[in-house]
Amino acid sequence: MVASVVSTESTNSTASKSSSGGGGAPKPMPMAVMRNAHEVIRGAMDDIQESIDNGDFEAARAAWTQFNRFSDLHMKMEEGRKGSNAKGLFAMVDEHADKAARKAGLRDHHMNLYELEEDVVDIFDKAPDIDRAREVYPIFRQENESHLKEEEDVLMPAIQKMIKSGVPVKKYIETDIIPLLLAKEGDMEFFIKFSNEVLIRHDNVDGKPRVRVWNHALWSVATPEQWKEWDAWIKEVLPEGKYAEVDNAIQAFRNEQKAKKQAKKDAEAAKEVPPIANIDVGGRSRSRSPKQFFKKIFS
Repeated sequence: MVASVVSTESTNSTASKSSSGGGGAPKPMPMAVMRNAHEVIRGAMDDIQESIDNGDFEAARAAWTQFNRFSDLHMKMEEGRKGSNAKGLFAMVDEHADKAARKAGLRDHHMNLYELEEDVVDIFDKAPDIDRAREVYPIFRQENESHLKEEEDVLMPAIQKMIKSGVPVKKYIETDIIPLLLAKEGDMEFFIKFSNEVLIRHDNVDGKPRVRVWNHALWSVATPEQWKEWDAWIKEVLPEGKYAEVDNAIQAFRNEQKAKKQAKKDAEAAKEVPPIANIDVGGRSRSRSPKQFFKKIFS
């Protein structure tokens, strides 16, 4: 039900290096839309556990409801959604990485988690019981964490292999994952806001810029029209300083790419300027540099 693609540790440490000592603007990593959803899941599970430990059953139940909705959306991003042409992550990996998701039984593992999830639903919704929550929820949390780690171990090398072989992963995210969040009104807004609400509480606790990496990735797979709306939701949730960090990273990358394009354009234009050639000077015709030409003329 809740999955990832590449180790969040690898993702965020790479991002941290690129922003601190990489000599340039941090680059967006489109796959972090999925990868850092792991951090949302882990952070949300931590928040639920904290409320249970504090004896705040209502806070735990409210957090569980939000978490459960997010998990369901994330599962759809992996498995696809009934009635949608978007394939989802698992199908993409199976198609381009030797059926890695199918061979590992990742879809079946989701079904196993459903059973544990129902036990948690019982203690939060059907028969509210804080003592039972203390017993049952940690079991679900531990199994879910094991599942996440298992998916990382399977999908990390698969995705890396796809990228190295030239598979257009960013394009697939745009066409076969993001549309799954757009199929039902309100889902994308919830996905973005909840992710940021959780990530901001757990940002940089271990030196990993979760908020910046995730939102930068989201920007990289958005159309300009989509980003106008998504950016407004992000700005609504994040503190001013943290939003500025995200926006500055995006603008720095844009400016860097613009400068690179201009430099390339200038280099190509310079190649098109021919040397002064075929000018008869002293009975000879040959290519000369401007300096050589004028030296000959005025000597």
